[in-house]
Amino acid sequence: MKQIELTAESREKKGKGAARSLRRQGLTPAIFYGKGIPPQPLTLDSLELKRKLNKAGSENAIFALTIKDDGHTVNKMAMLKEVQTNPLSREIIHTDLYEVAMDKKIVVRVPLHVKGRAKGVELSGILQTVTREIEMECLPADIPEFIEVDVTSLDIGESIHIKDLKLPENLHVLDDAAVTLVTVVPPAAEEKAAPAEEEATAEPEVVSTKGKEPEAKESK
Repeated sequence: MKQIELTAESREKKGKGAARSLRRQGLTPAIFYGKGIPPQPLTLDSLELKRKLNKAGSENAIFALTIKDDGHTVNKMAMLKEVQTNPLSREIIHTDLYEVAMDKKIVVRVPLHVKGRAKGVELSGILQTVTREIEMECLPADIPEFIEVDVTSLDIGESIHIKDLKLPENLHVLDDAAVTLVTVVPPAAEEKAAPAEEEATAEPEVVSTKGKEPEAKESK
């Protein structure tokens, strides 16, 4: 996982009024904390923060944080724990940063990226993504941006499970090895399901509703 440089300044004023004043100045309130250290209020340049988050491209990005405090400079390594945004403007209004030690393993959730076109899809099968991310433990520097799942050879009726992934030894998956990631199902399986359900429920619904349309059933 690449490291993104980010500069912050220590702040003393707290509260909603102080936070609004900072935002009017183009600054974003933040809090930096970690195991065994007291929370430290910070300010971040809003434009720089937005650029760095776009550059990171992952919620698991590692930030090389430079904190300026009354003429002194402190360097820390951190990860984003929470980003609060305005629901209307989508502007960032607050950020939580959590200290990480580069020599200690942490638990993260890593997204999966499907690669290729499954052989079963070429035969009219339907590719279904069952799991979109997996939980793993590793050193901060070893966090992958994503895990690639190649489905090219996947035929109808076949699946890929966590145990099928070929991962480096420095990545320890915490989820069950039997968890299904992707599968290819035959199209007939979905096409026949709806008529069968209608046949089983059509008569009682016509009698009880007297012309009213039956309620749609949510697919699970």
